[in-house]
Amino acid sequence: MYILVKTITGVSNAFENVESFSQLQNNISEKMGISVDEQTLLFQNQILNNSNFGIVNDNAEVYLKISLEGGAKKKKKKEVKKTKKKHVHKKINLAVFKHYKIENENKVIRLRQMCKVCPPGTFLAEHENRLYCGRCRTAYAKIVEAKGGKGKGDKGKGEKGGKKEKGKKEKK
Repeated sequence: MYILVKTITGVSNAFENVESFSQLQNNISEKMGISVDEQTLLFQNQILNNSNFGIVNDNAEVYLKISLEGGAKKKKKKEVKKTKKKHVHKKINLAVFKHYKIENENKVIRLRQMCKVCPPGTFLAEHENRLYCGRCRTAYAKIVEAKGGKGKGDKGKGEKGGKKEKGKKEKK
């Protein structure tokens, strides 16, 4: 059987005495250098294989298409979500003693200042340069004291001072 094999690029090769599909594929791989796995043969818009090779008649034109990887959609990268660690509240037994100090017998001293805006019992958090109320979100600047210690103006407000008000000066 005489078969003419054409490629998409226009190259054509003739093969004579072809009796089976596998023989045609082997002849193509020897002559054109295309491996058998990459070959796809088309005859009258049908893909040829061992079972339907009988439809090819003498002096037929068979088209060779090379199967290449590609043309498929790109695979999306899987996004790995990092799980956030949930905040675990640490319970501190008798934590209220952080706010008070007991001297002698019945004398209680507050170690932290209380917020002037919020109801009683709301203490201010102490940061490096300010005091902060988490309830009303008010910030007070710390007053830097002289190295001599407490002056007469401090009336048990703690060591680090209180609210800095504009226009008023503190007496020492």
